[in-house]
Amino acid sequence: MIMKQILRTIGGLILVALFLLSSTTSVQAEHEWDHRYTISGKVLDLDGDAVRGVKVEIDCSPGKSDESLCSLNKERGSSTGLSGIYELVLHFHSSDHGKTLILTVEGEEFNHTIDLEGGDGKMAEEDRYVTMDLRLSSEVPVWSYYMPFIVMTILIIFTILFIMKKKEIWMFAPKAVQTGAVERTDLVNCPKCDAKLRSDNMVRHLTSKHWMKENEAKALVGLSDEEEANTMVLRL
Repeated sequence: MIMKQILRTIGGLILVALFLLSSTTSVQAEHEWDHRYTISGKVLDLDGDAVRGVKVEIDCSPGKSDESLCSLNKERGSSTGLSGIYELVLHFHSSDHGKTLILTVEGEEFNHTIDLEGGDGKMAEEDRYVTMDLRLSSEVPVWSYYMPFIVMTILIIFTILFIMKKKEIWMFAPKAVQTGAVERTDLVNCPKCDAKLRSDNMVRHLTSKHWMKENEAKALVGLSDEEEANTMVLRL
């Protein structure tokens, strides 16, 4: 009997906990919905082509966007990628319905009135997702079309160089390999990483790349002081 009462009590507590959890999740979701407003679309040039590499920002200078809208969104902006699409995720309240927001792109202004009620006069979640294409009336600098490609190319080059340095390939290889004095197949593996280098360069590699003490590095590669002195003579 006592066991049944205990089980009933535990079951009741679990049900209450689940109810409170679902209520909290529902309130949190509604709270987040009540503060989110998204404007997205394309930035277009005079010919209607997508403009890449430009930034869409909120104009919060005096006399522009409503001050209450800027208080939480002043630093927010969105850059157009390769597709020319921007997306501004803003923080608004229900009381901001009907207020004016001004977006700027390349020095041009675009007015937007916050509409949280749609056409039926009732606030709904779908009314907080707005599509707004921004068509520029002046010529766009040519470099803006190619800037994303330039940035992408630079990132790729730096990534390749980083990998080559990590793997000690080409100009990052030990000098003995670069000059042809030693073939890559004659090199040994580093016990700490996947680098390949001459055995007489191993101690220097471990101390400079892996921050090991010199005596620890020598012990790791099994190199005596006499052998180290001989390799120093060879390097000179």
